Amino acid sequence: GCISSTKLNSATTISDVERTRRRDEALEKLSDYGAPSKYKIGYLLSRHDFQTLEKWFENTLQRYKQDVQFEWYLSRAYNAFSEEVVTLNDLDAWVASTGSYIAYAARGVHKAEQGFNARGTKFINETRPGQISEMQRYHEEAAKDLQTAIRKQPSLMPAYVWLINMAKSSDMPYTAKQIVQQAEEQDK
Repeated sequence: GCISSTKLNSATTISDVERTRRRDEALEKLSDYGAPSKYKIGYLLSRHDFQTLEKWFENTLQRYKQDVQFEWYLSRAYNAFSEEVVTLNDLDAWVASTGSYIAYAARGVHKAEQGFNARGTKFINETRPGQISEMQRYHEEAAKDLQTAIRKQPSLMPAYVWLINMAKSSDMPYTAKQIVQQAEEQDK
């Protein structure tokens, strides 16, 4: 009994050491990239330099496809569209100009965040019904854009993340579990 227990603990320790090494390696790789600049993204969008934006986001997606550890960076890049440095008018112009999956995802992220902002951060019993219906309206619009982005680029994981977050907060025509399953079908 004592020998097998020692072997089990030894294997667990090696596994923990390996897991820590891999985590540290991944964090070091990500720190080399830094965080995406929401200000640069906002600047390019405000100048309607859609070609540069699309090239950069496409390259970011390709990096993720080559190395799953790059997912954090890809997600952070799309989260820039939830920031106040981005306007809905610029996003509408981008969608109208290119109709790309990137433009739809960007606008979907922006609208999703607008929905969360409309709801506010108070407890539900302290939230006015109008705030909930405004969140619902934004989330319905966001879901259409994000689902369009996924139809055009099924491996765009940040779009799934936002759809899951909305399913947890709003009355959506899908569940978070359904979106997780859909995402796993595209990328294990």
